Amino acid sequence: MSPLILTLLLTLFQFIAGWGVLRHFFDEKKPFQVLSLCMILGLGLGSLSVFILELIGIPLTKTSVFIALFSVALLLNVIPFSKGGMKSLFEILKNLRVDFQLYCLVPNGLAIFFFFVAAFRCFYFPITSFDSQVGIDLVAKYAVMEKTIASSVFHEHLPNVWYWTNQPFYAPFAMLMQIIYRIGGLAFGKIWLSILALSYFIFLYSKIKEYIHPGIAAFFTLLLTAVPEVYAYSFIVQTDYANAVYFFVGFVFFFEYFKNAEESRFRSLFLSIVFFALACWSRSETFVFVQFGTLLIFLRERKEGEWKRIIKWVALFSITPFIVFATWNVIFVKYFLPISPDTLGKLKFNFDQYGSDITGIISKTIDTVIFEESYWGYLPEIFVFILALSVFHKSIRDYWIILAWIFFIYLLFIFMIEHIGGVGIPSTFRRGFFKIIPMMVFFIVQTALISTFSKKLTQWEYGTHKKAP
Repeated sequence: MSPLILTLLLTLFQFIAGWGVLRHFFDEKKPFQVLSLCMILGLGLGSLSVFILELIGIPLTKTSVFIALFSVALLLNVIPFSKGGMKSLFEILKNLRVDFQLYCLVPNGLAIFFFFVAAFRCFYFPITSFDSQVGIDLVAKYAVMEKTIASSVFHEHLPNVWYWTNQPFYAPFAMLMQIIYRIGGLAFGKIWLSILALSYFIFLYSKIKEYIHPGIAAFFTLLLTAVPEVYAYSFIVQTDYANAVYFFVGFVFFFEYFKNAEESRFRSLFLSIVFFALACWSRSETFVFVQFGTLLIFLRERKEGEWKRIIKWVALFSITPFIVFATWNVIFVKYFLPISPDTLGKLKFNFDQYGSDITGIISKTIDTVIFEESYWGYLPEIFVFILALSVFHKSIRDYWIILAWIFFIYLLFIFMIEHIGGVGIPSTFRRGFFKIIPMMVFFIVQTALISTFSKKLTQWEYGTHKKAP
């Protein structure tokens, strides 16, 4: 089988696996959003499938990976009590229509051009980043050659060098994706990153368009797509881009859960748990960040007074990411590999001049990362400007939860930099800021200022005497 056909089949199986889960939750009025989420979720399920092969001792070959992905896609679509199965998917694809406005041509066309360039770089150029060469891709290459993740990288190379990096032990999603697409026959494997980025773009545009005028949505989606540092990581294989994607999708569903008063809100909460768990699967420290949601669930459900429900969802929200975190970091790294990094040994508890240390970290993050135009363009400045205009408007009560998440993530990074050795501002915080960037845009499109402008634009487009769609 040619590499191209095998790669397409492996991708298709992952897409169908994603549909196997989302078919229970899909909204037929949002086809592009559903299809993009099928791919995003399917990639996560594909990585878990390959990891299960490793856990049960099956060699990682073309045949075993092909059968595993096919089997997961099949099982998830024939489970009893299903909603429509593949028939519903075919109906969506058959009735798919592109509702395209001319004013979206330029921003969406530019975004597609950016993705074409990124996809070409993923396909044509080798992996050049140092972290990937000594971590993600190194483990993946040897896993393909030796048919196991616990390869000679861990058994022979790392134990015999005077210094080794923690990169091979990072959360496994990106490494497992590299295994799948290298086994598929691609020389450098990383085309999965372009598939993820394009699916993310479609989801972003579809979701933002729910809140504001399509033209404004296209502009903000382009603005987010073209953020220099984030765009660069759409063709640089690392853990951070995928982590930002899964974290933001999980956050969006959590926001919708929090704002929805109907019983159906728990469907959004379940999807939030799924995508937050995959965010932990793509970067381990995310487990700490998502725990903020447990407090918010408690505050949200306390008004209803149903304690059994509160305990169930708080437990599910906190335990599911922990299981994902522990599966790799505790079970596999500790018991399947001969060596493991000493993370606890890097903890620091020096409280001398603690206040000045924290203040210095905050000042440095602001000066060297947050408002560095070469990283984010002027998006943080736009966010601060819109926030300043909105802070005293009564509507801010409707989206305070976005600001709460942003503040919590930032504050937690500050304490991580202070107390964990190896967590630095130029690397860890800079790439961790990927989580916050899309949340900034999501906040902006929620504000009364943008919403009012969107309504005025819609009225002008369709005429004040006509009913806008």
